[in-house]
Amino acid sequence: METKLKLNLARIHWSLVLKAAFLAAVWLLLPGWIFLILSFYFYFVPIFHPWKLFFPFLIFIFLAFNGPADISFAVILALLFYIILGIKDLIFIDRRSAYDILVLILIFLLDIWFFSNFGESIGYPGLVSVFSLSAVLCLLYRGALSYGNPGWRAASGRRDNIAFGLAWLIISQITLAVIFLPINFISQSALVFFLSAVLLGLMPVYLGGAVTRRRILTNFSAAFVFLVVILGLIQWGF
Repeated sequence: METKLKLNLARIHWSLVLKAAFLAAVWLLLPGWIFLILSFYFYFVPIFHPWKLFFPFLIFIFLAFNGPADISFAVILALLFYIILGIKDLIFIDRRSAYDILVLILIFLLDIWFFSNFGESIGYPGLVSVFSLSAVLCLLYRGALSYGNPGWRAASGRRDNIAFGLAWLIISQITLAVIFLPINFISQSALVFFLSAVLLGLMPVYLGGAVTRRRILTNFSAAFVFLVVILGLIQWGF
């Protein structure tokens, strides 16, 4: 019985790999509307807790229609869809870690998309995109905090909303500041991704009521060291 169960799990796993690869091939070779229909079909069939991953799935669709049409990005899309379905259909055992990885990849890809389009100058569309991007990053990380962690209370209280509101405002200001740095969009994306991850990484500490001076100093000291390393590796274009 145990052997049969393992074989069934392996069959489902490889079926998921083939499904993700097939969808990436459709995205690369066929019209976008076919990819869209198949994406929603594969996601909702079978219907099993579809709303828990629906927001990351929408971000996946957005990136698919705004990313470069090449093989390397098709591989990234296949990986993202594989993780999304693996979490939704309860195929992965450590779904919490998989969700964290999914969120980090989505956030970095969103940063790259933004700075590749608005990284050299800022106008009204870029300004709207800054605040929209920051809101999406906060929502993604908020979902990562609550997914598979019943001990973390849902961010519905006034304190929680204020905390995420401040995080949204700070990330928006960081993004605006990085736009004016004389570096390429990859470096801009890496810088904003890192600073956003550090800031949002403090949220469970703050919301859990475990903020101490030592913990804050430790986190910011580590963040400062990594920030210096990143800034040292960036090629500045003055």
